[in-house]
Amino acid sequence: MDGLKGKVVIITGGAGLLGSSYCRACAEAGCKVILVDVDKKGKKLADEIGADFFDTDITSESDVKKLVESVIKKHGKIDALVNNAYPRNKDYGKKFEDVTYDSFCENISMHLGGYFLMAREVSKVMMKQKSGVTEEPM
Repeated sequence: MDGLKGKVVIITGGAGLLGSSYCRACAEAGCKVILVDVDKKGKKLADEIGADFFDTDITSESDVKKLVESVIKKHGKIDALVNNAYPRNKDYGKKFEDVTYDSFCENISMHLGGYFLMAREVSKVMMKQKSGVTEEPM
């Protein structure tokens, strides 16, 4: 985590189990953390660690564009993106045998589509800056 001090890092799904750990670690390393989530508990964590909170649906193109514009307006740059969000449809939590094919495809579309939108919009900024890193946790 050396060398991260002052870096602007967007972390999607920042209120979740993994995301909150990423946010805390980045804040401790001196990053300016942009905590992105649709879960309002993200606001509490953001306040606790000194991060910016954005209630953003990564599956919404207009939400993603607004987020990126707001971050650039406030911080002037984006150094890293951690594409960590886990969008879910209404069938989340159902037994495997009860999930329809259409529901499965909707979930896959939400995940991949959201990751695509975030990466596309942030990469536009990073290309202009000629610097930056995107990461999808394994």
